[in-house]
Amino acid sequence: MSLNINKTKKKLSEVQKRSFLLKVKNLLKNSFPILATFYINIRYFLKYRNGKEILVKPHKQGNEIYHINTKDLVIGSKILLNGSFEFEKVLKVLRLIKKKVLNYIFIDIGANIGTTCIPAIRRGLFKKCIAIEPDPYNFRLLKKNININGIDSKIRIINTALGSVNNKKAIFELSKHNFGDHRIRNDNIFNKKNYYLENQRKTINVKLTKLDNILKKINPKKIFIWIDVQGYEGFVLDGGKKTLSHNPPLVIEFWPYALERSGCFSLLKEIIINANYNNCYDLSRNVNLGKLSSKKFDKIKSRYSFEGKFNSIKCKMLGKSETDLFFYN
Repeated sequence: MSLNINKTKKKLSEVQKRSFLLKVKNLLKNSFPILATFYINIRYFLKYRNGKEILVKPHKQGNEIYHINTKDLVIGSKILLNGSFEFEKVLKVLRLIKKKVLNYIFIDIGANIGTTCIPAIRRGLFKKCIAIEPDPYNFRLLKKNININGIDSKIRIINTALGSVNNKKAIFELSKHNFGDHRIRNDNIFNKKNYYLENQRKTINVKLTKLDNILKKINPKKIFIWIDVQGYEGFVLDGGKKTLSHNPPLVIEFWPYALERSGCFSLLKEIIINANYNNCYDLSRNVNLGKLSSKKFDKIKSRYSFEGKFNSIKCKMLGKSETDLFFYN
């Protein structure tokens, strides 16, 4: 009897050991990409911390050439290391949509230095593009990158921010080490949420323009809209209601923290629901959520929200805090 008990205990001990080793293995497996990215970013920062403008030649996955500033630890570092920045999202969206979009005009709102619009044109996915970027420095690099890639005649560039009104000035926060995280500040809620130390950022003034004004001579049934404006998406679409009424294919970054900080989450929800798109595809989860109701919209927000007790590093380790949503019929 005692022999059987000892054997059972030994088996239990072995099972517990294997279970523990499996947990350690999974932990290391899941942590490796985060640690590897952290290590690469640290090396990049130490090498280029003073910041300088360099030319990045083509990598294997694309033939695009980019001028970047090495002080940009996000888009700049990704281009230097990989040759592109999140362009796989565009390819994924084009695989999902059934319409042929070659003759569509690609509307890149928050174009930054051209990492979306340039490959979209150079790889023959769209024939024409309108690229809109408010930051003067990013705009200068955007212009240089379009020129060096030989597609000046195919991309019209506009140095403005988009919003609900025309010809008004807005305060624009400049991120020191993430040139893709410059944001329009809402003075009404300034200092309430500053998890990314936004209250310490340098600011400039930028001009606001309505999307409908820019696209008034463009056929709204032949456009594809891509928006990444760090939480200002609701105000951008508020200035483009006439355009949106035609249900053009639309991709927006959805970042609850930034949407709440700019004060336009409720506005964005109202506009998207009223636009009556039949499909909303979450590009992070690869799930079609169908037509959005108010309840569904709030559920997406809940999935990608994080509380102030988490800092940005913890949030990234615990899970994504933003996604991209693709709306189409």
